[in-house]
Amino acid sequence: MITQFLAGVLFAWVLSYIGIGLSFCITYLVHRREPEHLVFGLNALAMGIHSVGLMLAYAHSGEAETRFAVTMTVFGTILGSVLVVHFALLFAKVKAAMRWMRFIYATALAFAVANGWGLLVELRSPDPVPMRLGSLVVEHLQLVTQPLGTVAAGAIVLASMASLGILLHATLGGRRDGIIPLLGAACMSGTTIHDALLALGIGGGTWLSPFGNAAFVFGVASAFLVRSSVLSKELTDQSLELKRRSGELRQSYEELREAQRELTRKEQLAAVGELAAVIAHEVRNPLAIISNAVAGLRRRETGPQDRETLLTILKEESSRLNRLVGDLLRYARPVNVQRQLVSIREIIERTLLSTGLRETMPVEIHEDGEIHSIWGDPGLLRQVFDNLIENAVQAMGGPAVDSVAGSYPRPRTLSISLRSGRREAAEGVHIDVQDTGEGMDPHVRVRAKDPFFTTRPSGTGLGLAIVDRIVEAHDGEISITSRTGAGTTVSVFLPIGAPLPPSSGALLVASDEDLKITAPERR
Repeated sequence: MITQFLAGVLFAWVLSYIGIGLSFCITYLVHRREPEHLVFGLNALAMGIHSVGLMLAYAHSGEAETRFAVTMTVFGTILGSVLVVHFALLFAKVKAAMRWMRFIYATALAFAVANGWGLLVELRSPDPVPMRLGSLVVEHLQLVTQPLGTVAAGAIVLASMASLGILLHATLGGRRDGIIPLLGAACMSGTTIHDALLALGIGGGTWLSPFGNAAFVFGVASAFLVRSSVLSKELTDQSLELKRRSGELRQSYEELREAQRELTRKEQLAAVGELAAVIAHEVRNPLAIISNAVAGLRRRETGPQDRETLLTILKEESSRLNRLVGDLLRYARPVNVQRQLVSIREIIERTLLSTGLRETMPVEIHEDGEIHSIWGDPGLLRQVFDNLIENAVQAMGGPAVDSVAGSYPRPRTLSISLRSGRREAAEGVHIDVQDTGEGMDPHVRVRAKDPFFTTRPSGTGLGLAIVDRIVEAHDGEISITSRTGAGTTVSVFLPIGAPLPPSSGALLVASDEDLKITAPERR
């Protein structure tokens, strides 16, 4: 009756082993983390094989069935022993010792083959004998251990003790979740030693390893459940903390955005103030001159020649005011780029022809290979090269200076180089406008493209700022290289582009009406 009860208990444990083993194996296969889950799941299945063998042995169906049950039980013991060592090494994260697992698995395979051939143990008698387990009497199968079986029993005991030592080391090293697996391993080691001695004919009693195996499997499973619960609580706490910090971050972001809006408003007010100062400065002088000229024209004693001079002054100063207004419109008014397939060389030639520079100084144009046409706005690009060429001429003393007479001691040469090239992934055209002037100081070169920055008394400081926006609107780039006393080179890269609106979204400048007012202001 007691034997049948033990068989029923083993059957319940088998179902538990199968459930635990499959759940841990599936968990590993789904998440691909913590390989000890997979090894422990396989160990639970091995314990299930061991328990099935014992359950069949308790059934006493016949001699052949009993021998198969014993072989199955020993196979489960061998497989479970090696998997326990592997699990302990993974649990303790002992990476240096993992290379020994190949040897251990190979040894276990050799013992399993020997067990299949009946070289480890054999039945002394197919009929069980009654054995006392405390106050209970249990039917017990008597085995005869062969020499190789003795070695296998020693190896199994050694594996059990090694796993116990590894888990003890991990627990003492700070693995708080290793206490329960350590207790289960201690129970398993004790019962393994008892059964090994019983197989060698030492001592009495019956097989106790199923109880030790159950203590180990259920202990490790409960430890993992506890750890999972702790991790879940920690994740919940971290989630709450993350939400709190996310709220703080969102509030900080709103405050930062409000501060940024306030800073933008202040920058806009500063730009408006700077613009107002520039306009006031630039408008006041021409207005004063115009007012004086008008007063002179009203005098009756003003002669025809003086009258003509005053009218000329009125025209020049009104043109100057018109130019200032035109530059401000160019800088502030957004306009869409009307793209056409244009030749950069042709735009530059038109600029040189309209200014007549070839008649006043040497102009060199160099083309390196075939120059691509690009998709751009010819009117806006004309402004770019009008401004850059005029800047270069002004840097060399202006077209009115007679270098032959010695008023400008340095030789004046305007060099324009064109070459096809790439910038990042875009193909396009590089244009270098180089002069032989005095060059720029470093602080001037750094601020040359800033709006309203100028070193000329009559400039508004919008020329290069306008050029920079036009180039940016064409998805291009402009850079300035200069050294004091060595001239200045302005490099422009314009991508070939496509007949579509540019992606930069920059504020552009100019309209047809503005282009008719005056040439753009220079640096």
